[in-house]
Amino acid sequence: MTTDLAVQPRRRTSIGRFWTSTIGKKAVMAVTGLALVGYLLAHMLGNLKVFLGAAALNE
Repeated sequence: MTTDLAVQPRRRTSIGRFWTSTIGKKAVMAVTGLALVGYLLAHMLGNLKVFLGAAALNE
């Protein structure tokens, strides 16, 4: 009889081990949080162009 492939355990790569660890999940959360804060700051600065006048806003 042949063995069923679904029964054999999968090997985890180093990225898979990193993702399943609590430190890995916290690192991913920190990186995505920093990206979202950067996005927020860029939009806030863009919205402040309203106070510079119509010429600056049309650039």
